[in-house]
Amino acid sequence: MSVPLCFITSENSLITAPEKITVTLKGRRTDLYTLDTTTLAAHINTKHLPSGTHGIIIKENHLFLPHTITLARYAPSNIMITVTKK
Repeated sequence: MSVPLCFITSENSLITAPEKITVTLKGRRTDLYTLDTTTLAAHINTKHLPSGTHGIIIKENHLFLPHTITLARYAPSNIMITVTKK
């Protein structure tokens, strides 16, 4: 499934990055069916990053998943983002 990337950033920063990543989730069938995928997103904190281009490795903790569901695969695993200060 495709999930959007959401960036936590300071007010004076602009982020240039891909809009979505593709993820494969693993868990019990009942847990996967009850997961509200419309609210699923990868949350990345960029407040600490200086201006420039940065590689970010997507990890399971970027998705706020229930403890019964895990991240099996994701693509791309390493995204490039550009931070520009206003």
